[in-house]
Amino acid sequence: AVNRHAVGHKAEAEALYRPTLEAVRRVLGPEHHETMVIENNLALALQEQGKLDEADSLFRQTLENRRRVHGPDHRETLIVLGNLAKVRLGQGKPAEQSGPLCTSCDARWAALPLDFGEAVS
Repeated sequence: AVNRHAVGHKAEAEALYRPTLEAVRRVLGPEHHETMVIENNLALALQEQGKLDEADSLFRQTLENRRRVHGPDHRETLIVLGNLAKVRLGQGKPAEQSGPLCTSCDARWAALPLDFGEAVS
């Protein structure tokens, strides 16, 4: 699925991600790292195909699990939060997405080393 997705075959990737996700959820559980990775990848494939409502729902589910497992400021949580914000922007919901996107950006910036600004100047 990842290879099909990487070369631009989003529909084929989706068709492979779905049964994989079902099996991984059943065997490893919804809060296992691999389950959340596959959920995020499937949501990205859906987003890239314009299936924004389904992508939104899956990103929200993954975000809830990431927050529960890793906390709100963990890198993986913030990645999903940013992905959700992008979907909401694509849905034409800028007011709804601006909060999560700002939170994601602020948290990512706060996680950088103190001298990061000097390194890029």
